[in-house]
This record gives sequence, structure tokens and C-alpha cells, in this order.
Amino acid sequence: MQDYIKLPTIIEDIEEIHSERIRKFIKESEREGDKFSVDYFRALFQNNREEFMVLMDELALRGFTFHTVKRNNLLPSYSDKLSSYLKVTRGGLSFKNLDLNLLGIAGMFNRFDVVSDLFFHKIPLQRFTHLNANISLDLVKREFEKSGFHLVEDTEEILTNKDSDSTLVYKISETSEPTVIKEKMLNYRLTVSHVFEHNKYLSFQRYCLEQQIKFVDEITEDVIQKYTLSDGVGIKKVSNVREKLQEIGYCLSTRSFKKKDVLPKKEKPAPVILYSGSFPVQEVFAENKFNKFRQFCSSHKLVTIGDIKSTHLDKFGSTLGIGKKKHVEIMEIMSEYESTKWHAQKVNFENCLIFDEFRDIPVRNILSAFQFNIDTESTMTLEELNGLKRMEITDFGSETIMELQQKLSKVVKPKEVGDSLKSALKENEYKIIKYRFEEKLTLEETGSHFSVTRERVRQIEAKAIKKISQRLGIIYFYNIIFLLSPSKSFITRDEITQILGEESLYIVEILKQGELGFTYFEKLDSFFFNYNKEFEFLALDDFFGDLPNTFFFEDYQSTLEEVLETIGVDEPSVPMIESLIESYGYRRYGEIYAKSRLSLTDVLDILFKNYVDGPLRIDEDGVEYLASLAKKYLNYTISSTLRGVDARLRDCPNIMLVDSATFRWFDLASFDSEIIEEIDKYIQKRFEVVDVINVEELFIEFNGKLKALKVNSKLHLYSLLRYFLDEKYVVGKGNTLNIFKNDSNKLTIEQSLMKIIESLGGYCDKAQIQEELQWQMYKIDLGISSSKKLLAWGKNKVILFEKIGLSDLEKAGLISLTKKMLKDGYTTTGILYKELMFDPSLSQIISQKGVDDQWKLSSILKIIIPELRGHVNFIYMEGSSFTSFESVMIHHFQEETTRKELRSFAVDFGYKEVMASNMMKKLLDQGDFVEIDLDKLYPGDKFHIEEEAVNELLMLVEGFQGNAAYLPLSKISGYRRKLPSIDFRWNPYLMKTILLKNGYRQITKIMSDYRYDKILMVKEDSPLKTFEELVHYVLKNEYEGNMHQTQVYDFLVEKGILREQDSLYSKVLPHELKDFDNLVNVDSLGIVTLR
Repeated sequence: MQDYIKLPTIIEDIEEIHSERIRKFIKESEREGDKFSVDYFRALFQNNREEFMVLMDELALRGFTFHTVKRNNLLPSYSDKLSSYLKVTRGGLSFKNLDLNLLGIAGMFNRFDVVSDLFFHKIPLQRFTHLNANISLDLVKREFEKSGFHLVEDTEEILTNKDSDSTLVYKISETSEPTVIKEKMLNYRLTVSHVFEHNKYLSFQRYCLEQQIKFVDEITEDVIQKYTLSDGVGIKKVSNVREKLQEIGYCLSTRSFKKKDVLPKKEKPAPVILYSGSFPVQEVFAENKFNKFRQFCSSHKLVTIGDIKSTHLDKFGSTLGIGKKKHVEIMEIMSEYESTKWHAQKVNFENCLIFDEFRDIPVRNILSAFQFNIDTESTMTLEELNGLKRMEITDFGSETIMELQQKLSKVVKPKEVGDSLKSALKENEYKIIKYRFEEKLTLEETGSHFSVTRERVRQIEAKAIKKISQRLGIIYFYNIIFLLSPSKSFITRDEITQILGEESLYIVEILKQGELGFTYFEKLDSFFFNYNKEFEFLALDDFFGDLPNTFFFEDYQSTLEEVLETIGVDEPSVPMIESLIESYGYRRYGEIYAKSRLSLTDVLDILFKNYVDGPLRIDEDGVEYLASLAKKYLNYTISSTLRGVDARLRDCPNIMLVDSATFRWFDLASFDSEIIEEIDKYIQKRFEVVDVINVEELFIEFNGKLKALKVNSKLHLYSLLRYFLDEKYVVGKGNTLNIFKNDSNKLTIEQSLMKIIESLGGYCDKAQIQEELQWQMYKIDLGISSSKKLLAWGKNKVILFEKIGLSDLEKAGLISLTKKMLKDGYTTTGILYKELMFDPSLSQIISQKGVDDQWKLSSILKIIIPELRGHVNFIYMEGSSFTSFESVMIHHFQEETTRKELRSFAVDFGYKEVMASNMMKKLLDQGDFVEIDLDKLYPGDKFHIEEEAVNELLMLVEGFQGNAAYLPLSKISGYRRKLPSIDFRWNPYLMKTILLKNGYRQITKIMSDYRYDKILMVKEDSPLKTFEELVHYVLKNEYEGNMHQTQVYDFLVEKGILREQDSLYSKVLPHELKDFDNLVNVDSLGIVTLR
């Protein structure tokens, strides 16, 4: 790289440069070590000359050097060596106190987009000469220090400007002899706006502005003469200008300064600032006895200690009513900030009431809680920082730490907040607050204790709450709660109660009213640290509105967690989730949640669908088995007899009798109903010859096809025929397996439904049909889904197709639009509905015909396009290679992907988040995608690892596990070095995927999170089945320590079973360990016991 721009030697990390312009330059430029290509720079010169000049100036200002083979007169030429630079450790607005006019660099803030003090971090002092060649570096130094900036100096060098050498003469006092100091470049150019800043010079300021005269040394006698000719300028105004020029020692004829004082009197260097520090005057002199001094400082715009000069102190001392004692007292306080004492001042947190409780907390966490802008990775604790001198504090700004010390000195212990508030209230105010918020008395009930009216109670209460609010602010209550909270976005009511103590319950109740500093969300029973940020909770309502009446939490967990993250709830606790779900009207039954109380029929339906694998004979043993499943998975007690259970099973439409006293779950969605159509045709043909058909005949005739469908008995076939053809034929008359022709006067299912719906106006609720016909709901749904004249229309509603009133033109338009969208053989009703909304010839269907959602559109398409296949969301043409949206996803994602990409793909096609998450889970469960890293997935059919690599992995994990009962993958170290190179990166997620295919099982929590939970594996034949059993086993056999859950938690972290937590309040055992079978129990004091 021959032509390049070189990084300054003082920059150790690019992150030290707080400038978007420079970071963009670095990102866009080719880099070799500390050298950057000039290609981006040259392109900018051609495309945007103005931005090029700004970038060049900022690079030069920051110490970058330009190196070109050919001589270049445009680029500045500076030495690489830098001796002194500004050091800024946190953001702030102190830069606004800089007098840029005095320095002759007005407009710098706008030119470089300065918004924070961090902009100046690591800027070399001598490079300010690039902005103004005649700038005084000594003046720059003083101006920045006055504004609270810290300068890092190289004591072996003197700040210089190689092109200037001049002599500065000044007096230390009016009576002293002139002192001549030989220095390099201490002259500077005074600006017109700075010297002529008062109102009486306004006309001269305007004249200079019109003539583009910026600096005093540009003023000549000719300029003054022309100024006299200006409108409204008389002898007095010209005389004022000449006097001012004479006052500062400027000679018009020679355009130079005659006097030895180069600074205006008000800027004399002896002494400009006696004291250091950016502490607010209002805080340093906060006591009432300093009221007058605070008023004096306010009237003179003295905001910080660093603004106070010796002249101010003298002036205040001579003020009427200010005695010598008061003046001396102020001087003593100020002396604490004098340079030498200031640097030697020690940090002392031991006087803070909360020091013992906070001593082990990292300082950066405390600073963050108190809303300091910090940029450090320091792990220094409060105890380690305590006792250091200012000059010894390197990880943080000393001013920041001193300010933190002042704030912490006002903090009270969390358990003593209640006492602090009590002392701030009058006795009657405190009692009323306790009655109202702790005992929950009404205004009237509270008033009866004091013989006052409800209105008077309300007034006193309002006044007391205002006092409480003020007091909580003074003691930094909200900052402390934020610091102690396990989460940085919210805290639960239980957690804040634990921090404050049970005796402070009234404070929590006041906070719940939302009148103070937190936002309370009742459904989560939590307080959010809003800091003026409003949270949007409607996403939760939408999520729960899409949930079915009965669901497994595991199926919707990831989606719910993502919704919660949008409102700031990361890693929600199990109790919080349970409370949230219950607040939306759901009741927990073991592993599932239900909107209504479960009946025995509901329980049997759930058990057979999810836990009974295959046919089950219902005898005493069978009932006992069902009872054990119900207790284990649903926390439900089956107390019915064998006869009662058998009767309820026959009431379940999807639980079929498949053999003598033997039942099995029937999944309509996965059953190929074409066999029923074939049997139906056979029955019709046979009825031309015979009047009765026995099921056994049908079973023998279709035996081959029935076996393939796992229909292994004539009783099973009998149940299927009753399910599908009960209204068409008489099936099982006289408790036999015979099938008879239907009576001529008996209506079909469709006819029966239409008759009822027509009587109800052509549109009604399914419940009305059920009440009239006394049918089970499955039969109604089956009739609607198979009909060409009836449509499901909204939630639990049904309508006659003719009732909708579509014209032939509208039907043709819908058919044309649908076939257009089916160009790939499939589409989704979500996509189709969007197209309908924006089709000018069809959009009126939405408003005029009531087709206001994609489900109604799907129902219509099913009737007007008979060859269409699919279901509510996904539709496809007969013969398409895609028969489900999952197959589309598998086809689309042929390379590495993520969960987010899979979900987003489904959402883009019109699926809701809940359904998208379910499909993604299904793809993972079926192995269509496998995990290869944290949130990285790979197509299952393309995933292949050589047998040699698999064997190497098995040897590694078996050697690590030894005789242990479990395998925590996070505890295996050095595996990348020991395992052979493959096409994937070795990591615990990849190893888990391989091990699952090679004799291992994964143990997961019921409430699991793939992002944070440790990966735990056991052998396929291991007796350990659940997370609870694993933890119980480990504690029983491997732990001998203190049985408090904090120590137990630390032990399980060490074993690789739980993840590490920083906060003591977060070291809580997973809720399921306390809830199922009581293998592990934790009492209210946190003591763990094992069964």
C-alpha cells in the first residue's frame, strides 16, 4: 500500500473514536494494520467535495497522517508523533461550555456534528492548529480544563507548532515587572465577535460580518473610515470601537498588538480558575446556610465549581450582609477542590448506609442504575474502589465517582425505606396511607377512623402521596430497585416485596396505582422501569386471542417469550408466565392449559391423543394406567369406575372402539378417507343385490388396504363406518355389525343441517344447531366440511353459501385471481386475501359481502373451485407436489437458516406468529431441520457427518462421561482440538444433534429456552427421564453442602446443569423442581429438601 492514511499512534482501539464519519471511513476502507487505503477518500473527493473537506479536517484533527508517493498540496502534512491528548471517559454536554469564539474555531460543533463530550476523546492537543494555524495551544488547554476535560500529557515534550516562534510578555500583577517568556506559538487571533460582544458594538459587528471580517487583526484604519459612512453610525459609535481597540492594545496602522497583555482583562491567566471540578454548585452548597451564595452563583451563571473564579469569591465577600465567617466557610469548602487537594481527595463509600450491601456489586452496574453514561468493561467492585484517591481512579472518571458517592450517601437501606417515608409524613397522613393501601379500606371507612369526610381523606391521601413521591426521588429509590432487580427492564411484585420487606407492602400498593415512577402491568404483576418509555401491551392480547381453548404450553412458549421480549420481559420466570396465562382465563392442568374446567371426557380425549400410543384395552389395569397418566401429565384425579370410564370413552368421537373393549385415538387429519369412498361405492352396488351387509364382508373385501391403514379388526372398521356414514346408512342396528339401507324419509347430515340453518335465517351459531339436533360437535363440523352448500363463517358460526350473495362476475373474478396466485401449485389464503384487498374489481366483496378475513375466503374457495385442496390457511391444486406449508418451507430453505427466518417466511405468507412458531417446532421435531449451532439450523435430509467423525465424538463424550449418569455438553473442554475437521463448526448444539441419532436423549426443562438452557444428555436406556429426576439424582448422590437454594444453585451451575447468574436474586431453582411429584421442594426460606 503506497498511498495510505495512517491511524494515530495514541489510538489503541477503533472504538475509542466516537465519530460516525470516521467509523464509516474505516468501515469502507481497505486496511493493512494501522494503514488505510485512500481509495474511499479519492472517491469522496470526486463525488462530494464538501464532505471530503470535512472528513479530511476531522482526520487531521484526530491525528491521522496522510502518506502519498507523489507530493500532494491538498492533503495536510503532519508528524506521526503526538505528545498530549484529551481523555474523555463518559458522554456529557460539557463541550457546550467551550468558548469557540475565543479559540478562533467557531462553527466546529456544527461542522463535525458534535453531540457529546466523547467526540473529543483521544484528540491530540496540537492538532487544533489544523483548524486555526494561529491558535494558542496554551489557551486551548486552559479552555478545555476549565470545562472539566482531562488532558493526558507527555512530560518529555513541550506543546509546539513547528512553524511559529514568538515571544509572549505579560504581567503577573499590575505592580510586577514585565516577564518575558520564550515560548513557541502562544499567540492567537482574537475574533471580532469575542472582543466586541456587548450591545453597544452591534452595528460594528454587523458591518464586520457584511465585510467578512472575522478576526481583530483584519481591522485597518481604512475599515474604520468606511464604517463611519454606514447608516446610523455616528461619532460616539466610532469612538467606542477605537477605545476598545486601544484597550486591548491593537494598533490599526501596524495591525499588531502594542501592549504586553495579549488577553482581554477578563481573561487574564492569573488566576483564571482556582478550583477544579464539574460538581454542580447547587449540590456542593446544598445546605440552607448557603442560600445566598447559591443565588449569587445563579445570577452570575456559575453552574459548576469549575466556573467559579477568584474574582467571583471576592465580589461575593464584599456583598452587603455577608460576613467574614461566611466568606471563610465558603473558601474552606472551595479549597477542597483546589488542584492539589482535589487530586489527593479519597473516595469514601463507607459512610453510605448501603455500603455493606453493595460492596460486592460492580461499580459499572451501580453507575448504570444511576443513569451515568459509561463506556467501560471494568469489573471493579464498590469495595475495591473505596479508599482510592482521585488520581488513582483509572477505570472511571473521578468526577463521575465523586458524584456517585454523593448520590449513594442519600440512599437508605431497602428495608428502611418504609421508616424513611414515615418520617417524611405527618402522623395522620401515615395512618391514612396505611389504611388505604395496606388494609385496603375505602375512603369512607378510612374517614370513620378520623371523623372526617371522604373528600378530606382524599385530599390528605393526595398530599401524602406527593410527599412520598418526592422522598423516593431524594433517596434514589427507583435507581436502587433497578440495581437490585434480576431483570433490567422490570421487577415482579414478589421481588420488590422481598427487597423492601413485608412491612412495606403499602409502598408496593402505592406503586401499583401508577402515580409514581414505575409502570405497573397487572397481568404480569410486575413493574416496568419505563424511564418515560411507554410499553405496548396489546401484543399480548393479540397472542392470547389466537390461542386454542386447550393447549400445551411448550407448543407456544417460544412465541410467547418473543412477544414478552417486545415489552422488555427477557427470560420470564415460570410463576410470571403461569400468572399471565391464568390472567387471560386459562387454568393449568399439569402440562396443559384449558380455558374451561376439564371434564373426564376432555381428559380422556387429551390422554389418548397425546400419551396413549396405540390401542388400549379398558379393563381394571387399563383404567389404572389412564389414572396414572392423568395424574402425572395433567395433575387430574380419575375417580370413576371401569364402567364409568368405558361409558365416557364411547362419548368421545375421536376415540374409536378398535377391538373388544379396546380403544384407540382417531386422527382425522392424517386418515386417508379415500378408502371410505371406495367402501361407500361398494356398499351402494351391493345394496342393488342385498338388503343387509355385514361389516365382516367389507373387512375381508378391503383387507389389504385396511391393514395398510392399521385397521386390523372388523370392530375398527365398524367404528369408522359409523363415524363417516352413519347418516347415509343404518350402521349397527340391533347391536349388530350389520349395515342396512337408510329409510327413505331419513335426511342426510347435510340436509338436516340445511333445514335447521334455513329456519334460523341462513346464518347461525353452531351451538344453536347442536341444541336443535342434539348432535355432537364433531358431527356438525364433519357435515359442514363435506358440504358444498354450507360454510364455516367466523368463530363457531355457519352460513348458507347462497346467503352470501356472490354474483357470477364476482365468482369468476375470485376463481381467476386464485388460479393466478396458484402459479407454483400452491398459495396461502393470507397472501390471497391481501391481493383481494387491493384488487379494484373485487375489493368490494370484503365490505359488501362480509368476507372480512382469510378464513371466510377459504370457505368460499372450497365451494367455487372444487378441484382445490388444502385447509384454512394453505391451499393447493390437485396433483401439486406441495400438500402442506411445511413442505414449502423445506423446499425453500435448502441451506443453513435460523428460527427467525423460518418464522418470518411463514408470517410473510399470512400466517400468524403462533401458527408460524408451531410449524417451525414441528419441522424441528420431525427432523426436517436440525440444530448445528446456537439458533442455526440445517436441512435434515442434507445433514451428514462421516462415520469416522461420529465415532470420534462418541469416544470423546463416553470418555468424559465415564460412569456418570448424565452428560453436560457445556463442561467438555478442548473438543475442537480433539475432534476431526468436518464441514461444520464443532459446538454443543452440533454435538447434541449427532448424539441424538446415536444412542442419546436430551433432558430438557418443561419451561425450556434453547438460547440459555444448558444442553444435558443421557444414554437412551437411562432411567432418568425428566429434568426433575436428573436434579434430584445429582443432589442425592453428589451434593453434600448447604441445602439453601442459593448454594444448591451454585452447585448445579458448577455441574453444568443450570446457567450462571450475576444477581443473587436470580439464583432461584426452576419452578418445576418444586411442583411435580415433590421430588425437590423449596420452602419459603429457600431451604431445599429431597424426597
